[in-house]
Amino acid sequence: MCIIAVIGAPHSGKTVFINSLYRFLRQVNIRFFIHSACPDGEGRWCGETDQELVKKIRKKGKFDEHFVQYQLRVIENLRRSGFQLVFFDLGGLPSKENKQILEHCDYYIFLRRPDKQEVVQKWQELLDSLNIKPLAIFDSLWQGKPEFHIENNVVYGTLVRLDRAEVPENTLKVVGKFVEFLIEKFGGVSVSERFVVKVGETDEFVFVDIVVGGNGIIVPEELERLVKTVEQAVSNRYFGKGVIISGRLPIWAHSTLAHQFHTAKFVAHFDPRLGAVVVQSHSPDYKVGQVIPLEQIEPLL
Repeated sequence: MCIIAVIGAPHSGKTVFINSLYRFLRQVNIRFFIHSACPDGEGRWCGETDQELVKKIRKKGKFDEHFVQYQLRVIENLRRSGFQLVFFDLGGLPSKENKQILEHCDYYIFLRRPDKQEVVQKWQELLDSLNIKPLAIFDSLWQGKPEFHIENNVVYGTLVRLDRAEVPENTLKVVGKFVEFLIEKFGGVSVSERFVVKVGETDEFVFVDIVVGGNGIIVPEELERLVKTVEQAVSNRYFGKGVIISGRLPIWAHSTLAHQFHTAKFVAHFDPRLGAVVVQSHSPDYKVGQVIPLEQIEPLL
């Protein structure tokens, strides 16, 4: 698996780019995870929430040694999680804290603002001092023509108007081409089925991983179909065992599936940064709030 840092000067459109990337990756059968490694309180949620509400509830944290050590533990756990690609959204300024995190990354995606040459140059100097490879370098502009090309197995291009309100279609096409590049480089195929359910099992539990095909978004009207698809895939394999549910699904879908398996020894939800968190149990060996470590789940990922 690869840890990929996403960096860029402040207001270069990193969050919007990551949101767009996420939507494309949801349509591909490739195991990925996106993690915010910046204490600015932002994340993908900012691009999917009313901006006035974002201003009210967003809370900035501190970029200190405690925060950095937490991020390094997250990287360590994610490397054992079975994901093919993990994207780390870093802070917008080159710093010793960002450097510590970058030292544990494999690749970087750099969003450059031509009008912020001083910051861009400092970022480049920091990157050149580390053993980290470029995956993509994009110029982020407010006006111009979106572009895309590959040179020496590195993507170069231009992203125009990475605006939270609406990203132009031509810019989205560039993001789509970049995802095609990722598939070719790291593996993965387009998801044609609506729900793809993969089931693995041990003596103690069944691991149920759900991928939503198409646009990657499930609506409440599809909940019954999801439950039936999962039922058919799992069948009676969970009898006498626990069930761990994994997948990028809304909370109401996870809750429905948890209820569906309420007769299992226990039910847990998979968190790639922690392991599987037990949410209900009929066994004295598994308590609510107990975390099943990644080491026990890793063979099934």
